Parts: sequence; structure tokens; C-alpha cells
Amino acid sequence: MPQRILFKRLKFAYGSAATIIGVLILLAQITIQFALYNEIQTRNLASTMSLQELRSQYLLRVSLMSFNPDNTIVNPLKTNVSQQIQITLIRLEATNKILIDSMVTPLSIVLQINKLQNDFTIMDSAGHQLLIDIQKHNKTDQSKQVTLIFIHEQNYLSGVYATFQALTQQADDRVTQVQLLEIVLCIIALATITFEAFVVVIPAFHDYERALDQAMKEKKQVQQSGNTAS
Repeated sequence: MPQRILFKRLKFAYGSAATIIGVLILLAQITIQFALYNEIQTRNLASTMSLQELRSQYLLRVSLMSFNPDNTIVNPLKTNVSQQIQITLIRLEATNKILIDSMVTPLSIVLQINKLQNDFTIMDSAGHQLLIDIQKHNKTDQSKQVTLIFIHEQNYLSGVYATFQALTQQADDRVTQVQLLEIVLCIIALATITFEAFVVVIPAFHDYERALDQAMKEKKQVQQSGNTAS
């Protein structure tokens, strides 16, 4: 009988502890996987924004090169300036569409990028007009377009960089939150094991020892009564 009681208590203790710890582990894994997914998405978006910064800078650079594209000091690689401006504008426009798409980009980032659309639109339009002016060899209007690109590229670049920093900070904050959650779940698991040990397992062994002692005493009493009767 005492062994049966002990077995039931231990079975309950181990079963409940294993269930609680299993749920905590599952919860931790779900949280970690979700956090990792968000982290990957955030880092990919941050990389896209970083490329957008570089492309806007490159647009300004090749625009300045357009005044004297044959000068090896200004254009040592003999880059086809018009072609590079066109390619850069296409990439800038494609990336900008991604950054303002709420289906792909977090709403907080979309709102920040939307504030920069006026600068982007003027910079983009000036780039396309610059291509026309290069073909017409219109240096006067070409200078006006490069000036527009310079002014609005700086505003756009500063805004994208600020948004990039905010995005990476959000990612770092989420990692910190996951780390804290892991610590909390670990503490809960250890507390569960400790509770089961001191509240269920150890008392069960003590009850078993007392029941065993009582059974031994009863057995001795029965033996003594038998000896007395004989």
C-alpha cells in the first residue's frame, strides 16, 4: 500500500513537471523561431535600405561625372554615364516601391519613407530630365538638374539613414526581449522542478518512510502476539 501511494505521487510529480517544462520549451521554441523570422526579415529590409542609400549617392556621383565624362580623372573607369544613370534610376525606383509597400515593409517604416517621397520624386524626375539634357548637350539645364539631385538626394539620404537606424534599433530591442523571455522561462522551469521536489517528491518519500515504519511495527506486534499466544 505505501509503495502504491508513493508511486502515484511520484507519477503525478514527474508527469506534471514534465508537462509544464514541455509546454515552456515549446513556448520558448515558438517565440525564438518567430523572433528569428522577424530578425531575418528586418535584416533583409535593413540591407535593402542600405543599398538604397548607396544608390542615391551613386546617382549623385555619376550625375556630376556627366559634365565631363571623357576626363579620366573624373571618370577613370570610362563609365558610360548615361547608362549608369538610367540603371541607377531603375533600381532606385524598384527599391522605393518595396519600401512603401505595406505588404512587404512594416507600417512604421512605410510611414517614415512616405515622408521622403517628395524628395525622392524630385530627385528621380531630375535624373530622368538629366538623361534628356545629356543627349541634347544642354549644359545649362543639365546643371540645374544636378543641383536638384544634390539638394534632394541629401534630404532623402538623411531620412533613409535615420529610418535605417530606427529599424536596426528595433531589431536589437526584439533580440533583448527574447533573451529576457528565455531567462524568465528558464526560471519558471527551475521553479517548477524545485516546487515538485519539495512539495510532492520529498513529502512522498517521508510519508513512505513513516508508512513503512508503521507497517514494520504492526508486523512486530503481530509476531509478538503470536509468540505470546503460543
